[in-house]
Amino acid sequence: MANLYNKVIIFNKQIENKKIELGKLVTVKSGKSVKSEYGQNLYGSTGIIGKTSDGIYDGDVNIIARVGANTGYNYFIEEDKKYGVSDNALIVIPREKDSNPKFYYYYLSTLHLKKLSFGSGQPLITATQLKKIKVQSYNIDFQDCLAFFLSQIDNLIKSHDIKINRLRSVKVHYINYYFNNLDRDTVEYNLSELVDSSRGKGIQKDDLNENGKYKCILYGELFTKYSSVISNVKSRTDSLEGISSFGNEVLLPSSTTTGAREIAIASALLEKNVKIGSDIIILRCKKKIYNQYLAYYLRYYSWKEISKVAVGITIIHLYAKDIMDISIKVPALEKQKDFINMLSSMEKLIEIEKKKMDQLELMKKYYLQQFFS
Repeated sequence: MANLYNKVIIFNKQIENKKIELGKLVTVKSGKSVKSEYGQNLYGSTGIIGKTSDGIYDGDVNIIARVGANTGYNYFIEEDKKYGVSDNALIVIPREKDSNPKFYYYYLSTLHLKKLSFGSGQPLITATQLKKIKVQSYNIDFQDCLAFFLSQIDNLIKSHDIKINRLRSVKVHYINYYFNNLDRDTVEYNLSELVDSSRGKGIQKDDLNENGKYKCILYGELFTKYSSVISNVKSRTDSLEGISSFGNEVLLPSSTTTGAREIAIASALLEKNVKIGSDIIILRCKKKIYNQYLAYYLRYYSWKEISKVAVGITIIHLYAKDIMDISIKVPALEKQKDFINMLSSMEKLIEIEKKKMDQLELMKKYYLQQFFS
């Protein structure tokens, strides 16, 4: 990898510093394929959106979202079969046969194309706009070398992403198998016998301060920042509001706009003295049960029962009193601990892969800035 990087540097130094319109280097046109029930792959703004019977394109091309919320999104198609492209996407193909199409994918990803969009209701980018962008002209040696170099990084990122998804799949299968095959040594309780319930209060997004005195959790972060176990609270505040944690809580959102399934996302909070904000249901565990065990149970096994008691149409609400009769199978504390430790080991493996992938993403971003700035 180091030798390849040095080669890219050498070719980069040989390039003349001149800019020309993008349209002189590539052709840009809208897709024309229509969706059908069968046929070839049909690509849209962000990837495959279905099938088409009029797949008229082939080979490697760069696709840019032309219209809608994803306007300016850029991705690359590598297919040796015919495929279709819908009219909500632009197709970018190098004019010179010996030019590298993947090079232009990487180059265009640095140009912040979304800034070109216009229109408030339905943002739009036109082929004419893209063609008029002033870009650097690069020789084919640099194109090939850089495209290959960045592709190697992308391949590594993809391999870690595959590992993460496989580990997550193993984790989910293990959880489902465990809860569906709990042995006879368990005791069945209503949730009300295992927890004391309350609600968070006070802290809102405007109260956040990265240098704040107290750690805190907001309602929305249960959807975006945390999963089954919260061991490292990320947000801080100076607000005196909020309910302070003891480190034995299970948290659930008390409302959502996305659907009843999404409201059943229980998270175990392991840290003490964390301020818990409004719109969060707090289940404080008693001595019979670990909060990690209960969080996994509610999130993966009892989610249907939780979803059934959620109420509302546009905004869906969940109330602690409505889930207190849910039945929970509880093994001995030692067996709960074994279950938690197994999942903790899996989470550590996932976290290792995520860190590696994040480092590679940063490396790729750095190189793109280095070569195209």
